[in-house]
Amino acid sequence: MQQTLKALDYMHENEIIHRDLKPENIIFHNGMIKLCDFGWSISSKTMRETFCGTPLYVSPELLKRKNYNNKIDVWSVGILTYELLFGRVPFEITTERDFIKIVEDEIKFSKATKVSDAAK
Repeated sequence: MQQTLKALDYMHENEIIHRDLKPENIIFHNGMIKLCDFGWSISSKTMRETFCGTPLYVSPELLKRKNYNNKIDVWSVGILTYELLFGRVPFEITTERDFIKIVEDEIKFSKATKVSDAAK
């Protein structure tokens, strides 16, 4: 995750928003993490409004159709981190109506998996 965050920090310093961070868009090559698939990426200094990304990893702002900035990538990294720690995404989505959970529900940490408070 540290390498992913460094890559993301570099992008954000250069005013690039990835907008589709998910496991499939992170590759491991020669001991290094690399971000890929920049199809939804945009260079922007201003708030954006285009809905894009992969639903399980998009931020509440996108789902609410609100304007957003590069912080949506930070949300996606949080979802990725949760998935690495617990082996699943934090929200169980089976129907389109379930996406409201991302907007309204609190992220719950499973007690069955031993994860330190610092990791949470």
